[in-house]
Amino acid sequence: MAGSKGDWIEVRGAREHNLRDVSCRIPRGRLTVVTGLSGSGKSSLAFDTLFAEGQRRYLESLPARVRALLEKLPRPDVDFVGGLAPAIAVGQFAGAPGPRATLATAADLHDHLRLLFAHLGTPHCPRCGRVVRSVSPGALAERLLREPEGTRMTVMSPMLRRPPEAVERSNGRTVAPSRGAGRRTRDGSAYLAEAVQSGFVRVRIDGAVRMIEEVSREEADAAREIDAVVDRLVAKDGIRTRLADSVQLAMERSGGEIRVLLQRPDGAEDLLEESDRFCCPDCGIVYDRLSPASFSFSSRAGACPECEGLGAAPDGSPCPACGGARLRPVPLACRLEIPGPGGPGIAGVLAMTVSEMRAWAAALDAALPPAARAAAGSVVAGLRERLDFLEEAGLGYLAADRAAATLSGGELRRVRLASALGQRLGGVLYVLDEPTAGLHPHDVERLAALLLRLRDRGNTVVAVEHDEAVVRAADWALDLGPGAGSEGGRVVFEGPVERMLASPDSPTGRRLSGAERPWTPRRRPPDPATEFLVVEGARAHNLQSVSASFPVGRISVVTGVSGSGKSSLVEDVLGANLSRLAAPGAARRRGAAAWTDCEAILGAERFDRVVEVGVAARTRSPRSILLTYVGAWDAIRALYAATPLARARGYTASRFSFNAKGGRCEACKGEGSVRLEMSFLPDATVPCEECGGRRFNRETLDVHWSGRSVADLLELTAAEGAELFQAIPPLRRTLAILDDVGLGYLKLGQPVSTLSGGEAQRLLLACGLARPPRELSRTLYLLDEPSAGQHAADIDRLLRQLARLRDAGATVVLVDHRPQVFRAADWIVDLGPGGGSAGGRVVAQGVPADVRRCRASLTARYL
Repeated sequence: MAGSKGDWIEVRGAREHNLRDVSCRIPRGRLTVVTGLSGSGKSSLAFDTLFAEGQRRYLESLPARVRALLEKLPRPDVDFVGGLAPAIAVGQFAGAPGPRATLATAADLHDHLRLLFAHLGTPHCPRCGRVVRSVSPGALAERLLREPEGTRMTVMSPMLRRPPEAVERSNGRTVAPSRGAGRRTRDGSAYLAEAVQSGFVRVRIDGAVRMIEEVSREEADAAREIDAVVDRLVAKDGIRTRLADSVQLAMERSGGEIRVLLQRPDGAEDLLEESDRFCCPDCGIVYDRLSPASFSFSSRAGACPECEGLGAAPDGSPCPACGGARLRPVPLACRLEIPGPGGPGIAGVLAMTVSEMRAWAAALDAALPPAARAAAGSVVAGLRERLDFLEEAGLGYLAADRAAATLSGGELRRVRLASALGQRLGGVLYVLDEPTAGLHPHDVERLAALLLRLRDRGNTVVAVEHDEAVVRAADWALDLGPGAGSEGGRVVFEGPVERMLASPDSPTGRRLSGAERPWTPRRRPPDPATEFLVVEGARAHNLQSVSASFPVGRISVVTGVSGSGKSSLVEDVLGANLSRLAAPGAARRRGAAAWTDCEAILGAERFDRVVEVGVAARTRSPRSILLTYVGAWDAIRALYAATPLARARGYTASRFSFNAKGGRCEACKGEGSVRLEMSFLPDATVPCEECGGRRFNRETLDVHWSGRSVADLLELTAAEGAELFQAIPPLRRTLAILDDVGLGYLKLGQPVSTLSGGEAQRLLLACGLARPPRELSRTLYLLDEPSAGQHAADIDRLLRQLARLRDAGATVVLVDHRPQVFRAADWIVDLGPGGGSAGGRVVAQGVPADVRRCRASLTARYL
């Protein structure tokens, strides 16, 4: 364990958000977990202090002219941070991937493949399939000198070739044909006359070498090919200079093309056709030379001109020009002509899953000849290493060309983690946010091993994490708390993990040691009278005609390893179909026509409302705050509009809206912050200088209700707001429910876009709990990873709320992996047995006791 002063990152007086003058030490070169209840200040310490200070110091190392553009970036509210290394963050929400982003681009696989195909690939003509290459005169002369002694060489300059009427480049532009490709609009007799005028005495006409004077005008006009014979030699010592001159003359005369007829002593005959212009020897088509950019669909040099590298046309169907492969024809036709793994072009390689590409790369590495290994051995090694990391992160089932926008949040985080591992950096501070989110316990062990490998390279790894396996694998722990919001922000334990397990002051230690037991709701297994919601023949994505049942009025958990089809079943089949049918004005159709990606859903008519609670449901708009989200903001604006000063000035409720002109600060348009766009770093958000982050102008802030301006009220927590509005039952009840679900520490004006995944889940639950009980019996709740980002104590509170919903008559179906959650379920649907093509089937379903007895179920091991 680190011991000397230089072996530690020291933090003194950290006060970001709810941190209360936190001082702590983090050992360098070790894996440290930052844990604690949701809202206790974990991200404030790890990201808003450590990473933010590391980023700020990096910016200070830039030239002054660049720093001048960034002078508004705030310094973290901390007295001192020492021993800080260059920092890299892998957070929960990195922004939506672009339309061209794929798994291969996000994990840096595509960059390695581009280099590999550009340096080792052999281009082929997309029209006829012939090899397309170029050769210099000197290289060709050296090649010919290696022919057996006595070989007769006829060096020729092509003049006429009759096939295609024009020559096309790979980018679709028509260009003038070369001399060698034949000025095809002229008669053959004109070329014959030109050869005579240039001093040639022999030509090769349609395969036969003849004296020019023996060829008639009619024969020349009818010829398909005419080549001028530049020289005839016999391979022997002393011909180097003559041969080089003849090759040079032949290629200059034809504009870069040459033909050499070889007649060897053993009677074998061969016709070499070469060019220095990168063209097809049969079609005469001249192509642009290939470079790494040619294999990128984000570059104009490589992107298909029809779909601009998106792979689809406007209606979403595959692009007819590239077939969805995104690239131009010539890079798509490039092949690796290496014994063994050769064959697929770059599109075929990208269509492989990570596991398949891993096997292909291993075979390629073994088959590389010495010359190719010297040129691209490091590229292949880097590709294999990244594929190994993706496999170990549990992503082997994903296709490399999978659009990044279709990946789940957990998958995308693990892709970014694998990319960080593949950079082979040392001495770096990695700050990770919930790297195990979206992982089944079976997959967590491999991810923990990845984090330890990152540490073993000499890096400092700080992970905000709650998973028991990762916490136990760590070297050092910081447990924040003891509560959330104003009750948190302190370090209740720091030190080795084994000591935390024995600490009575650590909520995490008490849970891991078993000193504090988790809360478990009373199970309500289905009885003979229970109705079921039944999905039949689900086939979205990798689902293999799955049929699954969910008891009405119960809590069902869908689990399974990553990629087994859980979200496909719950969101893409169950959620998509029932949300469409429950929409206002939707016709309750019957039969196969009513369903998408499944044969039928029995029992769907029982539900009038579907509430989907997932990370995707969280708004990204900074204008959506806690009060607007729960529907309490309009009532509060009406209170301020009814005050004597507001009435005297003629202010209406709209005056107190930060979405309307008049009362808001126009400098920030009521957002309270200004976004700084930086092309080489993530955009930064800084408080508005005009209003100081208060969103409203001075005249609006003059109006007070209960001694507070509207900006002051937005600074209150939900718990304080519930106390303030005791005399207004609707507002008090709404804010009290927020406190009940564990969000009482959130400020009323906090943008919903800044909530963690767990906080967003609980906010939507609170909105559901606020509905009248009579509506809940016809409501279906679909939750995606509600335990993500939550401490074990937070999960206790979550389970209480889910039990409240169930007991009020609601039907709850959630996708989750935490053992604490699926152990408390009334019903379990376990998918698998693997991910991708190896998953998509129901391994077991039933009450927990039934699933526990299934030997094929990985989930059964954790029940």
